[in-house]
Amino acid sequence: MWTRCKNAPRVCKHAKKTYQLSNGIFNRSTCLTDLARAFSSKLDIDPVNEKQKKLIEDFRRSREYNEAYTRMQAKEGKSRYQQMISAIRPMNVFDTPFTLDNISVYLANTKRKMEIKSQSYNELRVEKLGHDIGAAHFVLFRRGAVKFYGMDKWLRWTTEKKYTDVEGLPGFYKEGYQIEAIDLGNVNVYYEGLKNLEPLKRMTFLSLENNPLVDDWYLDYLSNFPSLEYLNLKNCPLISHRGIAILHKLDRLQTLLLKNDKTTPSNEMKLAVLNLLEYNPGLSIDIDPSTQESIAPSSV
Repeated sequence: MWTRCKNAPRVCKHAKKTYQLSNGIFNRSTCLTDLARAFSSKLDIDPVNEKQKKLIEDFRRSREYNEAYTRMQAKEGKSRYQQMISAIRPMNVFDTPFTLDNISVYLANTKRKMEIKSQSYNELRVEKLGHDIGAAHFVLFRRGAVKFYGMDKWLRWTTEKKYTDVEGLPGFYKEGYQIEAIDLGNVNVYYEGLKNLEPLKRMTFLSLENNPLVDDWYLDYLSNFPSLEYLNLKNCPLISHRGIAILHKLDRLQTLLLKNDKTTPSNEMKLAVLNLLEYNPGLSIDIDPSTQESIAPSSV
């Protein structure tokens, strides 16, 4: 499949590591032209098996390839060889130029991936604490608030040294603890984090106010929470009329806050609200930013 590099005997004599692709042997640094030529002529028509894919990925991660790629980027214009190298650009993040913009984007993406991973459903936590107490730990750790049935006050991590020191929060599984309400206002909860709340069969109150991440996909997930009676989605700019329509599945919903302090509702949003009221005539919906209605956990 691959053409043997004509310089391979001389180069491979001194190379510490070579790559054998089918019947060809390529050095990482000096055989880039041959590899690119092989890509341009063969890769689009011949199948590549898993072993060859792994060798190609290893090649793309190599230091010599990255150096050659960096030198190529400095040249003006691109030949076909340069275009092929761009198509299989290095996979290492540090192959990109060290500019402030690239560094900030990389750090932001890394932080986002870490946060999503930390919010993912944790089976070990649920095994130790149960669904409701485990969800309470998930919420309080992120500075949210939780209210259990039979308790008059909300639990929130404020002045305590650790969130586990919050009075009323069990550190292990106990019978009878069921969550009635959750306030995640001003908390950036990712879509993956909603799975921690899904098993809460008796939760009636949920606030996701001021979360810039909430979009129509969130509403589609929340439509599977049939026990909800109060849902606060104030100042969630990514919500559209398409997501509002799916909330008709929440038969027990009594209060829905949708207003955005910075924008006025569109005609499509108003129409979606009217359609939602046809399914649930007793539902109270607030989408007008001029009103001063506000229901805080402390007043519930």
